[in-house]
Amino acid sequence: MTKLLLSEIQKNTETSTNFYGKLNKNLWKNIAASMNIQGYNLTADNCYIKWTSMKKKYKIIKDAKKQTGTAKQTWEYFDIINDMLGKNPVVAPLSIASNIRGFTINENVLHLSDEEQCENEQNVLNITSTNVLKNRQTRKRKSKTSAWMEELIEQRERHHQENYNQRERLLSLLEKNSRH
Repeated sequence: MTKLLLSEIQKNTETSTNFYGKLNKNLWKNIAASMNIQGYNLTADNCYIKWTSMKKKYKIIKDAKKQTGTAKQTWEYFDIINDMLGKNPVVAPLSIASNIRGFTINENVLHLSDEEQCENEQNVLNITSTNVLKNRQTRKRKSKTSAWMEELIEQRERHHQENYNQRERLLSLLEKNSRH
């Protein structure tokens, strides 16, 4: 049943890019319907709850693999879910900033240009034997404000200015009224 659920999730996620984020009820209904055709009596909620518990277990095992001194944990569905979630930024961040290792970009998730690869390697090379950064180049982010974000900022500024003007008019009217 679990393998069938995972294969149905994979089939349905190929058509939807926003599946792993918010719950898309129609997709879960489709998955439950496919499961019911195969003889399992499941609801969309059952499938979703099972998926979230599998994601939690996957994340626990993935985190445990990064730690030293812990017993090796295995799970038969780990590789399947890793293929599904391995490039998800929630599970595998695009970059990591550390006071020990500096700023590094996860090459497994993001394809780097030659310049970014060189900069990433330079950050790694700047680590001294005592794990203290020395002469580390800082990476300056380019401001890439999208058009919708600029429009939102302008809208908020206009709204603020309108509120300010209304308050000024109200204060003016109150002052005139208190004089009379």
